[in-house]
Amino acid sequence: MTTLDEKPGSYFDSYDNVTVHNLMLRDKPRVTKYRDAIMKSKNLFKDKVVLDVGSGTGILSIFSAQAGAKHVYAIEACRGIAELSKSIIKDNGMDDKITVLNEEVEKLDLPVKEVDIIVSEWMGFYLVHESMLSSVLFARERWLKKDTGLMYPSLAYLYVCPVEMTRYLNENLSYWSSFYNINYQSMSKVYREVFLSKPIVEIIKSDQMIDEEQILASFDLKNVNIKDLESIQEYNLEFSARKDCTLHGFAFWFDVVFDTDEETVILQTGPNSEPTHWKQTIALLPEAIHSFAENNNQHENELVIKENDLFKSFVILNQSDDNPRNYEIDIGVDVGKNDDVDESSEEDDQEHPVPCSCQSIKCVLIKATLEKYENENK
Repeated sequence: MTTLDEKPGSYFDSYDNVTVHNLMLRDKPRVTKYRDAIMKSKNLFKDKVVLDVGSGTGILSIFSAQAGAKHVYAIEACRGIAELSKSIIKDNGMDDKITVLNEEVEKLDLPVKEVDIIVSEWMGFYLVHESMLSSVLFARERWLKKDTGLMYPSLAYLYVCPVEMTRYLNENLSYWSSFYNINYQSMSKVYREVFLSKPIVEIIKSDQMIDEEQILASFDLKNVNIKDLESIQEYNLEFSARKDCTLHGFAFWFDVVFDTDEETVILQTGPNSEPTHWKQTIALLPEAIHSFAENNNQHENELVIKENDLFKSFVILNQSDDNPRNYEIDIGVDVGKNDDVDESSEEDDQEHPVPCSCQSIKCVLIKATLEKYENENK
Protein backbone atom coordinates (compact mmCIF):
# COMPACT_ATOMS: atom_id res chain seq x y z
CA MET A 1 0.00 0.00 0.00
CA THR A 2 1.50 3.32 -1.04
CA THR A 3 0.49 6.96 -0.94
CA LEU A 4 2.03 10.28 -1.92
CA ASP A 5 2.80 12.07 1.34
CA GLU A 6 0.94 15.24 2.16
CA LYS A 7 -0.17 16.59 5.52
CA PRO A 8 -3.87 17.58 5.69
CA GLY A 9 -3.09 21.27 6.23
CA SER A 10 -0.39 21.51 3.60
CA TYR A 11 -2.54 21.46 0.47
CA PHE A 12 -3.56 25.13 0.44
CA ASP A 13 -0.19 26.15 1.92
CA SER A 14 1.63 24.59 -1.03
CA TYR A 15 -0.43 26.59 -3.51
CA ASP A 16 0.45 29.83 -1.72
CA ASN A 17 4.02 29.23 -2.90
CA VAL A 18 4.65 31.24 -6.06
CA THR A 19 7.18 28.67 -7.29
CA VAL A 20 4.38 26.12 -7.60
CA HIS A 21 2.43 28.49 -9.84
CA ASN A 22 5.56 29.27 -11.82
CA LEU A 23 5.89 25.55 -12.52
CA MET A 24 2.27 25.20 -13.62
CA LEU A 25 2.24 28.37 -15.74
CA ARG A 26 5.35 27.19 -17.59
CA ASP A 27 3.68 23.85 -18.33
CA LYS A 28 3.03 24.55 -22.01
CA PRO A 29 0.65 21.63 -22.78
CA ARG A 30 -1.43 22.47 -19.70
CA VAL A 31 -1.86 26.17 -20.46
CA THR A 32 -2.16 25.75 -24.23
CA LYS A 33 -4.91 23.12 -24.08
CA TYR A 34 -7.00 25.15 -21.62
CA ARG A 35 -6.57 28.28 -23.74
CA ASP A 36 -7.48 26.40 -26.93
CA ALA A 37 -10.53 24.82 -25.30
CA ILE A 38 -11.86 28.15 -24.04
CA MET A 39 -11.02 30.21 -27.13
CA LYS A 40 -12.60 27.62 -29.41
CA SER A 41 -15.81 27.95 -27.39
CA LYS A 42 -16.40 31.69 -27.71
CA ASN A 43 -20.00 31.11 -28.78
CA LEU A 44 -20.54 29.12 -25.58
CA PHE A 45 -18.77 31.62 -23.28
CA LYS A 46 -20.26 34.79 -24.79
CA ASP A 47 -22.34 36.68 -22.19
CA LYS A 48 -22.16 33.75 -19.75
CA VAL A 49 -21.40 33.73 -16.02
CA VAL A 50 -18.32 31.61 -15.32
CA LEU A 51 -17.04 30.12 -12.07
CA ASP A 52 -13.29 29.36 -11.89
CA VAL A 53 -12.67 26.92 -9.02
CA GLY A 54 -9.14 27.07 -7.62
CA SER A 55 -8.29 30.00 -9.85
CA GLY A 56 -4.66 30.44 -8.79
CA THR A 57 -3.07 33.36 -10.61
CA GLY A 58 -6.26 33.84 -12.63
CA ILE A 59 -5.16 32.65 -16.04
CA LEU A 60 -8.31 30.60 -16.75
CA SER A 61 -10.47 33.49 -15.57
CA ILE A 62 -8.65 35.81 -17.97
CA PHE A 63 -9.06 33.34 -20.84
CA SER A 64 -12.78 33.12 -20.03
CA ALA A 65 -13.15 36.91 -20.03
CA GLN A 66 -11.24 37.12 -23.32
CA ALA A 67 -13.66 34.55 -24.76
CA GLY A 68 -16.57 36.91 -24.01
CA ALA A 69 -17.85 35.86 -20.58
CA LYS A 70 -20.23 38.35 -19.00
CA HIS A 71 -18.57 37.91 -15.61
CA VAL A 72 -16.13 35.49 -14.01
CA TYR A 73 -15.99 34.59 -10.32
CA ALA A 74 -12.49 33.39 -9.48
CA ILE A 75 -12.40 31.31 -6.29
CA GLU A 76 -8.99 30.95 -4.64
CA ALA A 77 -8.49 29.67 -1.08
CA CYS A 78 -4.86 30.79 -0.72
CA ARG A 79 -4.74 34.39 0.44
CA GLY A 80 -1.37 35.29 -1.03
CA ILE A 81 -2.14 33.95 -4.49
CA ALA A 82 -5.65 35.45 -4.43
CA GLU A 83 -4.15 38.90 -3.80
CA LEU A 84 -1.54 38.36 -6.50
CA SER A 85 -4.23 37.33 -9.00
CA LYS A 86 -6.15 40.55 -8.29
CA SER A 87 -3.08 42.52 -9.32
CA ILE A 88 -2.59 40.44 -12.47
CA ILE A 89 -6.24 40.84 -13.43
CA LYS A 90 -6.09 44.59 -12.84
CA ASP A 91 -2.86 44.84 -14.84
CA ASN A 92 -4.74 43.30 -17.76
CA GLY A 93 -7.70 45.68 -17.43
CA MET A 94 -10.19 42.98 -16.49
CA ASP A 95 -11.01 43.81 -12.88
CA ASP A 96 -14.50 44.91 -13.98
CA LYS A 97 -15.20 41.46 -15.46
CA ILE A 98 -13.44 39.21 -12.95
CA THR A 99 -14.17 39.07 -9.22
CA VAL A 100 -11.64 37.24 -7.05
CA LEU A 101 -13.06 35.63 -3.91
CA ASN A 102 -10.57 34.43 -1.31
CA GLU A 103 -12.41 31.51 0.29
CA GLU A 104 -12.72 27.73 0.18
CA VAL A 105 -15.51 26.70 -2.17
CA GLU A 106 -17.33 24.78 0.54
CA LYS A 107 -17.53 27.93 2.72
CA LEU A 108 -18.30 30.37 -0.08
CA ASP A 109 -21.32 32.65 -0.33
CA LEU A 110 -21.37 33.34 -4.07
CA PRO A 111 -22.98 36.67 -5.12
CA VAL A 112 -25.10 34.88 -7.77
CA LYS A 113 -27.55 31.99 -7.51
CA GLU A 114 -26.24 30.05 -10.49
CA VAL A 115 -23.51 29.99 -13.13
CA ASP A 116 -23.41 28.85 -16.75
CA ILE A 117 -19.92 27.36 -16.87
CA ILE A 118 -17.42 25.96 -14.38
CA VAL A 119 -13.75 25.96 -15.39
CA SER A 120 -11.10 24.41 -13.22
CA GLU A 121 -7.66 22.87 -13.41
CA TRP A 122 -8.35 20.41 -10.62
CA MET A 123 -6.18 17.47 -11.67
CA GLY A 124 -3.41 16.18 -9.42
CA PHE A 125 -0.83 13.46 -9.82
CA TYR A 126 -2.49 10.34 -11.30
CA LEU A 127 -5.57 12.54 -11.76
CA VAL A 128 -7.09 12.19 -8.29
CA HIS A 129 -4.18 12.90 -5.93
CA GLU A 130 -4.94 16.19 -4.15
CA SER A 131 -8.59 15.41 -4.91
CA MET A 132 -9.56 19.00 -5.73
CA LEU A 133 -12.25 17.39 -7.86
CA SER A 134 -14.46 17.07 -4.78
CA SER A 135 -14.51 20.87 -4.46
CA VAL A 136 -15.36 21.22 -8.15
CA LEU A 137 -18.26 18.80 -7.78
CA PHE A 138 -19.47 20.67 -4.70
CA ALA A 139 -19.55 23.85 -6.79
CA ARG A 140 -21.35 22.03 -9.60
CA GLU A 141 -24.09 20.78 -7.31
CA ARG A 142 -24.60 24.16 -5.68
CA TRP A 143 -24.35 26.66 -8.55
CA LEU A 144 -24.18 25.13 -12.04
CA LYS A 145 -27.34 25.36 -14.13
CA LYS A 146 -28.82 21.86 -14.15
CA ASP A 147 -29.77 21.46 -17.80
CA THR A 148 -27.56 23.85 -19.74
CA GLY A 149 -24.49 24.17 -17.50
CA LEU A 150 -21.07 23.25 -18.92
CA MET A 151 -17.97 21.78 -17.28
CA TYR A 152 -14.44 22.52 -18.52
CA PRO A 153 -13.02 19.91 -18.77
CA SER A 154 -16.03 17.66 -19.36
CA LEU A 155 -14.44 14.19 -19.26
CA ALA A 156 -11.45 12.62 -17.52
CA TYR A 157 -9.71 9.28 -18.04
CA LEU A 158 -7.25 7.59 -15.68
CA TYR A 159 -4.89 5.04 -17.25
CA VAL A 160 -2.70 2.28 -15.86
CA CYS A 161 0.16 0.43 -17.53
CA PRO A 162 2.76 -2.14 -16.40
CA VAL A 163 6.29 -0.77 -16.67
CA GLU A 164 9.94 -1.72 -16.41
CA MET A 165 12.09 0.61 -14.27
CA THR A 166 15.53 -1.04 -14.42
CA ARG A 167 17.52 2.13 -15.05
CA TYR A 168 15.70 4.08 -12.33
CA LEU A 169 16.16 1.34 -9.74
CA ASN A 170 19.83 0.94 -10.61
CA GLU A 171 20.39 4.66 -10.21
CA ASN A 172 18.53 4.94 -6.92
CA LEU A 173 19.12 1.63 -5.13
CA SER A 174 22.12 -0.24 -6.47
CA TYR A 175 24.84 2.17 -5.47
CA TRP A 176 24.47 1.31 -1.77
CA SER A 177 26.09 -2.08 -2.43
CA SER A 178 29.48 -0.43 -2.90
CA PHE A 179 29.47 3.02 -1.38
CA TYR A 180 33.08 4.28 -1.18
CA ASN A 181 34.06 0.76 -0.08
CA ILE A 182 31.88 1.14 3.02
CA ASN A 183 29.17 -1.36 3.98
CA TYR A 184 25.93 0.60 3.71
CA GLN A 185 23.51 -2.33 3.66
CA SER A 186 21.65 -0.97 6.70
CA MET A 187 21.04 2.24 4.78
CA SER A 188 19.98 0.19 1.77
CA LYS A 189 17.31 -1.62 3.80
CA VAL A 190 15.84 1.62 5.11
CA TYR A 191 15.94 3.29 1.71
CA ARG A 192 14.08 0.37 0.12
CA GLU A 193 11.26 0.83 2.60
CA VAL A 194 11.10 4.51 1.68
CA PHE A 195 10.71 3.51 -1.95
CA LEU A 196 7.89 1.15 -1.03
CA SER A 197 6.08 3.73 1.10
CA LYS A 198 5.03 6.06 -1.71
CA PRO A 199 4.83 6.21 -5.50
CA ILE A 200 7.46 7.96 -7.56
CA VAL A 201 6.75 10.76 -10.01
CA GLU A 202 8.90 10.46 -13.11
CA ILE A 203 8.71 10.77 -16.87
CA ILE A 204 8.85 7.30 -18.37
CA LYS A 205 9.64 6.46 -21.97
CA SER A 206 7.38 4.48 -24.24
CA ASP A 207 9.91 1.62 -24.39
CA GLN A 208 9.41 1.13 -20.64
CA MET A 209 5.76 0.23 -21.24
CA ILE A 210 5.33 -3.54 -21.08
CA ASP A 211 1.93 -3.40 -22.76
CA GLU A 212 -0.55 -0.78 -23.91
CA GLU A 213 -2.24 1.27 -21.21
CA GLN A 214 -5.77 0.45 -20.05
CA ILE A 215 -8.48 2.71 -18.70
CA LEU A 216 -8.68 2.37 -14.93
CA ALA A 217 -11.47 4.92 -14.46
CA SER A 218 -13.44 7.49 -16.42
CA PHE A 219 -15.41 10.46 -15.13
CA ASP A 220 -18.19 12.42 -16.78
CA LEU A 221 -17.86 15.69 -14.90
CA LYS A 222 -21.55 16.52 -15.29
CA ASN A 223 -22.63 13.29 -13.59
CA VAL A 224 -19.89 11.89 -11.36
CA ASN A 225 -20.63 12.03 -7.63
CA ILE A 226 -18.30 12.88 -4.77
CA LYS A 227 -18.92 9.41 -3.32
CA ASP A 228 -17.58 7.89 -6.56
CA LEU A 229 -14.17 9.35 -5.66
CA GLU A 230 -13.86 7.43 -2.39
CA SER A 231 -12.64 4.26 -4.07
CA ILE A 232 -11.52 3.36 -7.59
CA GLN A 233 -11.31 -0.39 -8.14
CA GLU A 234 -10.51 -2.62 -11.10
CA TYR A 235 -9.99 -6.35 -10.61
CA ASN A 236 -9.97 -7.58 -14.20
CA LEU A 237 -6.92 -5.97 -15.76
CA GLU A 238 -5.21 -8.27 -18.26
CA PHE A 239 -1.93 -7.54 -20.00
CA SER A 240 0.28 -9.29 -22.54
CA ALA A 241 4.00 -8.53 -22.54
CA ARG A 242 5.15 -7.16 -25.87
CA LYS A 243 8.80 -7.97 -25.12
CA ASP A 244 11.04 -9.90 -22.72
CA CYS A 245 11.32 -7.73 -19.64
CA THR A 246 11.06 -7.39 -15.87
CA LEU A 247 7.85 -6.13 -14.30
CA HIS A 248 8.74 -3.49 -11.71
CA GLY A 249 5.46 -1.68 -11.20
CA PHE A 250 2.54 0.15 -12.72
CA ALA A 251 2.42 3.67 -14.10
CA PHE A 252 -0.60 5.98 -13.93
CA TRP A 253 -1.49 9.03 -15.99
CA PHE A 254 -4.58 10.78 -17.32
CA ASP A 255 -6.29 12.64 -20.14
CA VAL A 256 -8.95 15.32 -19.78
CA VAL A 257 -11.33 16.21 -22.60
CA PHE A 258 -12.92 19.54 -23.48
CA ASP A 259 -15.99 19.53 -25.72
CA THR A 260 -15.64 22.89 -27.46
CA ASP A 261 -17.81 24.74 -29.94
CA GLU A 262 -15.42 23.85 -32.77
CA GLU A 263 -13.63 20.59 -31.97
CA THR A 264 -12.66 18.30 -29.13
CA VAL A 265 -9.53 19.38 -27.26
CA ILE A 266 -7.61 16.79 -25.22
CA LEU A 267 -4.93 17.43 -22.61
CA GLN A 268 -2.79 14.29 -22.47
CA THR A 269 -0.18 13.44 -19.83
CA GLY A 270 1.03 10.00 -20.96
CA PRO A 271 4.50 8.81 -22.01
CA ASN A 272 3.72 9.35 -25.69
CA SER A 273 2.66 12.97 -25.16
CA GLU A 274 4.58 16.18 -24.61
CA PRO A 275 5.82 16.14 -20.99
CA THR A 276 3.82 18.02 -18.35
CA HIS A 277 4.49 18.87 -14.71
CA TRP A 278 2.29 15.91 -13.77
CA LYS A 279 4.75 13.50 -15.44
CA GLN A 280 3.65 9.91 -14.68
CA THR A 281 3.13 8.30 -11.28
CA ILE A 282 4.71 4.88 -10.76
CA ALA A 283 3.73 2.51 -7.97
CA LEU A 284 6.55 -0.01 -7.54
CA LEU A 285 5.84 -3.60 -6.59
CA PRO A 286 7.50 -4.91 -3.40
CA GLU A 287 9.18 -7.61 -5.49
CA ALA A 288 10.85 -4.91 -7.57
CA ILE A 289 12.49 -3.39 -4.51
CA HIS A 290 13.45 -6.49 -2.57
CA SER A 291 14.78 -8.24 -5.68
CA PHE A 292 17.85 -6.01 -5.46
CA ALA A 293 19.92 -8.40 -3.30
CA GLU A 294 22.09 -7.05 -0.53
CA ASN A 295 25.21 -8.71 -1.90
CA ASN A 296 26.81 -8.22 -5.30
CA ASN A 297 23.81 -6.29 -6.57
CA GLN A 298 22.15 -9.46 -7.87
CA HIS A 299 18.49 -9.14 -8.75
CA GLU A 300 16.73 -12.07 -7.13
CA ASN A 301 13.10 -13.15 -7.36
CA GLU A 302 12.28 -10.56 -10.00
CA LEU A 303 9.04 -10.79 -11.95
CA VAL A 304 10.68 -11.75 -15.23
CA ILE A 305 8.24 -11.84 -18.12
CA LYS A 306 8.72 -13.25 -21.59
CA GLU A 307 7.26 -11.80 -24.75
CA ASN A 308 3.54 -12.67 -25.08
CA ASP A 309 3.28 -13.80 -21.46
CA LEU A 310 -0.16 -13.06 -20.04
CA PHE A 311 -0.66 -11.63 -16.59
CA LYS A 312 -3.59 -10.33 -14.61
CA SER A 313 -3.69 -7.51 -12.12
CA PHE A 314 -5.95 -5.59 -9.80
CA VAL A 315 -5.63 -1.95 -8.77
CA ILE A 316 -7.42 -0.30 -5.84
CA LEU A 317 -7.24 3.42 -5.04
CA ASN A 318 -8.83 4.33 -1.71
CA GLN A 319 -9.04 7.78 -0.19
CA SER A 320 -6.84 8.02 2.87
CA ASP A 321 -8.65 8.12 6.22
CA ASP A 322 -6.14 10.70 7.45
CA ASN A 323 -6.45 13.00 4.45
CA PRO A 324 -9.08 12.44 1.72
CA ARG A 325 -6.97 14.48 -0.69
CA ASN A 326 -4.54 11.54 -0.74
CA TYR A 327 -5.09 8.01 -2.00
CA GLU A 328 -3.70 4.69 -0.85
CA ILE A 329 -2.74 2.44 -3.76
CA ASP A 330 -3.02 -1.36 -3.63
CA ILE A 331 -1.79 -3.46 -6.54
CA GLY A 332 -1.71 -7.21 -7.08
CA VAL A 333 -0.33 -9.16 -10.02
CA ASP A 334 -0.61 -12.78 -11.14
CA VAL A 335 1.93 -13.69 -13.83
CA GLY A 336 1.11 -16.61 -16.12
CA LYS A 337 2.28 -17.91 -19.48
CA ASN A 338 0.66 -17.57 -22.86
CA ASP A 339 1.29 -21.19 -23.78
CA ASP A 340 -0.89 -23.92 -22.28
CA VAL A 341 -2.49 -21.76 -19.63
CA ASP A 342 -4.56 -23.95 -17.32
CA GLU A 343 -7.09 -21.73 -15.58
CA SER A 344 -8.05 -24.58 -13.24
CA SER A 345 -4.52 -24.91 -11.85
CA GLU A 346 -3.61 -26.79 -8.69
CA GLU A 347 -3.40 -23.51 -6.80
CA ASP A 348 -6.90 -22.56 -7.89
CA ASP A 349 -8.21 -25.96 -6.82
CA GLN A 350 -6.95 -25.53 -3.28
CA GLU A 351 -9.54 -24.45 -0.74
CA HIS A 352 -9.05 -20.99 0.75
CA PRO A 353 -10.86 -19.53 3.77
CA VAL A 354 -13.45 -16.85 3.11
CA PRO A 355 -12.33 -14.15 3.36
CA CYS A 356 -8.71 -15.04 2.63
CA SER A 357 -5.78 -12.68 3.20
CA CYS A 358 -3.62 -14.08 0.39
CA GLN A 359 -2.96 -11.88 -2.63
CA SER A 360 -4.36 -14.10 -5.37
CA ILE A 361 -6.68 -12.29 -7.74
CA LYS A 362 -9.60 -14.53 -6.80
CA CYS A 363 -9.24 -14.06 -3.04
CA VAL A 364 -8.69 -10.31 -3.28
CA LEU A 365 -11.83 -10.00 -5.39
CA ILE A 366 -13.91 -12.05 -2.93
CA LYS A 367 -12.58 -10.07 0.03
CA ALA A 368 -13.30 -6.72 -1.63
CA THR A 369 -16.81 -7.83 -2.59
CA LEU A 370 -17.56 -8.84 1.01
CA GLU A 371 -16.18 -5.57 2.37
CA LYS A 372 -18.26 -3.58 -0.11
CA TYR A 373 -21.39 -5.52 0.90
CA GLU A 374 -20.69 -4.93 4.60
CA ASN A 375 -20.12 -1.20 4.09
CA GLU A 376 -23.32 -0.82 2.08
CA ASN A 377 -25.34 -2.62 4.74
CA LYS A 378 -24.01 -0.90 7.85
